[in-house]
Amino acid sequence: MVRLPPGRLETLEQLRQELDELDAILDSPDIPPELRTFVRKQARAIRDALVRFEINGVTPLQDAISLGIGELVRDQKAIQEAVDKSPEKGRGVISKLKNVYSRVVIVCGDAEKIRKGFEALRLLYDKVLPLVKDMIS
Repeated sequence: MVRLPPGRLETLEQLRQELDELDAILDSPDIPPELRTFVRKQARAIRDALVRFEINGVTPLQDAISLGIGELVRDQKAIQEAVDKSPEKGRGVISKLKNVYSRVVIVCGDAEKIRKGFEALRLLYDKVLPLVKDMIS
């Protein structure tokens, strides 16, 4: 189970807030449907990954970002055409999605550092425990 320190919980909460703001922007009728569909799919994947985050760690979030960026590259032309239909709103949506992606990267980095630190402590404990037992015996 992944536990972030209290200061880093803010980052997770900020990610949820960014997703809520993205959803609110997507409710605008000025957003081209193709762009709305693409971005909602990305947001849904990240929300689903957040549900699994506490149990599975960063892997679901990393997978969601990897797939999202892959789809962004693959569908780049269609997404650009959708943005061009409503340039101001379209760029705003893409900018907000970029913020969400950035926040996910921060959450993943923080959680991975904590996991590595815990793993290092466990390995150290495994090495030190036999020495302490030998000293006591």
